[in-house]
Amino acid sequence: MEADLGKSTLPCPRRGRFNQKKMCIMSLSQHIARHTLRLVRGAKRRCYRVWFATQLRALGTGCQFCMPVYIMDAHHISLGDRVTLNELVLLQSCEGAQINIGSDVTLSYGSMVLTGGLDIEQRYPAHQHVSQDVCIEDGVWLGARSIVLPGVHIRQGAVIAAGSVVSKDIPADTLAAGVPAKIIRKLR
Repeated sequence: MEADLGKSTLPCPRRGRFNQKKMCIMSLSQHIARHTLRLVRGAKRRCYRVWFATQLRALGTGCQFCMPVYIMDAHHISLGDRVTLNELVLLQSCEGAQINIGSDVTLSYGSMVLTGGLDIEQRYPAHQHVSQDVCIEDGVWLGARSIVLPGVHIRQGAVIAAGSVVSKDIPADTLAAGVPAKIIRKLR
């Protein structure tokens, strides 16, 4: 005893029968929602890029910003080509100190580049604020939650391990890790 189901319904193992037209409409609406979301995300990225281009001292081509990104005193910061700033990256320029980031650099989740701090030697009347430039050359990768302190120069191709605190210059093509960061090995 088979009933004629017609062309618009199919058997469903859990819920009996369902309507193909309803499934087609649901599938189409999900498809439209996915593509709309992609368009909105793309427009949002372009808006961020335009905003950063007006705020930063220099902005190269192909830079990616995974929001939120925190940039303080942006007109003292320059980014080269194809720089990636992942979520929660902080670039802090204090009192006119420069942050120069070369091309093909990646700053992973939660990385911080700081140009300012307090002078612990001076006690009275209050700690004096001091600042120094930071330079990160081409091809550098800062691991997640790494911190670059004022006055540091990270040379080309260096990799800084996650959670490291860089307080001194790092030579080219080396892996540095730890608190404070020390050279672990040569990469090339």
